[in-house]
Amino acid sequence: EMSASLVGSEMCIRDSLSVLADTGVNREVLKSGIDLLNRLIEKKKESADNYYNVLGRYYLLYGDEERGNRYKLEGERVEAQKRARFGDLMNAFEK
Repeated sequence: EMSASLVGSEMCIRDSLSVLADTGVNREVLKSGIDLLNRLIEKKKESADNYYNVLGRYYLLYGDEERGNRYKLEGERVEAQKRARFGDLMNAFEK
């Protein structure tokens, strides 16, 4: 359900994250990803892109459970807002 509402850039990052998790990437690479996502979020505050879920996963892989869970919840909140605003349109694409 969530993947149906992701835009292209979010899907690329999500898929890259799966590869990182599977290959056991080092902490410096994860930190670079965290920094990049934080910059993207700051730049696109009012954008349709939702990087919070991905950022939460990066933090969890990095070992920061508190931030990981906080950003995961924020991502879910943003997705819920998008569903409330664009639910009919999103549902049409899911079918």
